[in-house]
Amino acid sequence: MKAIFMTEFGGKLMEVERREIPPSPDYYVAVRSPIQVRAFVGEEIPQALEAKREHWVCRSTPRTPDDFAVFLLKEIT
Repeated sequence: MKAIFMTEFGGKLMEVERREIPPSPDYYVAVRSPIQVRAFVGEEIPQALEAKREHWVCRSTPRTPDDFAVFLLKEIT
């Protein structure tokens, strides 16, 4: 299914991305956080990176195969 991902910015909807996805009312995308590299000395142990993902919810389904489904960002978990 063709999908448009939109988010609210300043009270208006803005398109974030368009892509082809498997048909689904919910869609999850991994969030890549910036990576910081530091050297540790002694007994300090670095913490593992916490995996996060964006939860997009379908708000409008396509009427025909040529139309787009519209997804809005619900949360980042």
